[in-house]
Amino acid sequence: MSAATLLIVEDDGILAANLEIILTGLGYRVLGPVATGEEAIDLLRERVADLVLMDIELAGTLNGIETAERLGRSHDIPIVFLTGFSHDPLLDQAKIVAPYGYLIKPVPERELAATIVMSLHRHRLDQQLRESQRALEASEARYRHLFEHSPLGIFRSTLDGKLLLANEEMARILWFDSAQEAIGAITNIGRQVYVDPEKRRQFVKLLREHREVRNFEFQARRKNGETFWLS
Repeated sequence: MSAATLLIVEDDGILAANLEIILTGLGYRVLGPVATGEEAIDLLRERVADLVLMDIELAGTLNGIETAERLGRSHDIPIVFLTGFSHDPLLDQAKIVAPYGYLIKPVPERELAATIVMSLHRHRLDQQLRESQRALEASEARYRHLFEHSPLGIFRSTLDGKLLLANEEMARILWFDSAQEAIGAITNIGRQVYVDPEKRRQFVKLLREHREVRNFEFQARRKNGETFWLS
């Protein structure tokens, strides 16, 4: 794995130079240092960084929090704030940009190293979680499309027979005007849909024993009372 690239945004030139020496010694690539939020935003339009070390109080028009807010709109990048005070009044405001950490200046090397490692690791986990969520949403969308447009009647119910979901084809088979009407009307499938409630009990028994049931046929009842066969 290649070394991560870190951007230093710090208006204290001596501290910035010291951070650059430490980070380079730890094996990281360093962008900057830059002294203002404006410079950081401009630099990240052209270059890529894996993490930003950002002083909360900066030279220039933007402070560190405002800079982090602007970066958050266009970049997926973790921010670690630097502050000279353990009770900096800006720390409460900083929570709105969900930083990955806070460091009090001057920063001990071991604390700096540990914070960077944990922030990079947490950011990778956050990215994986977002990717998983996007994949899940896409999968759910495909399932919903299949469910709603299937030429087969599909439904979901509780084991005791309450209809929870049904597609439009299932509603049509039972002669309801819509899936929502069917869901509202059917509270006991064994009594309302099965002509013989004992067949529903047999179905549930098989399902409990084998986790799936195939080729199970039964005589069913439509909304108007007409009977027919279902598999």
